[in-house]
Amino acid sequence: MTLGRTIIRPGKRSPRHRHNTCEEVLYVLRGRVRHSVGEESVVLESGDTLTITAGVFHNAANIGHEDADVIVAYSTGQRDFELEQP
Repeated sequence: MTLGRTIIRPGKRSPRHRHNTCEEVLYVLRGRVRHSVGEESVVLESGDTLTITAGVFHNAANIGHEDADVIVAYSTGQRDFELEQP
């Protein structure tokens, strides 16, 4: 397992990507984030959790007015990272 913490500034987003080797779990500590997972989209706020299946393209966008503070957990220490091609 790998744990991390990320700050997403208001109006910013992560690139659309996937991890083929592991699941990802997000826990929002603060802020408001729209997370696109595959063809679905969900809004997460403080206290919300989201699990992303391995191999599914996803990204997060801060749709609030303050920094979004998110804990990220991966099911392995050997995670990969693949950007979605346009």
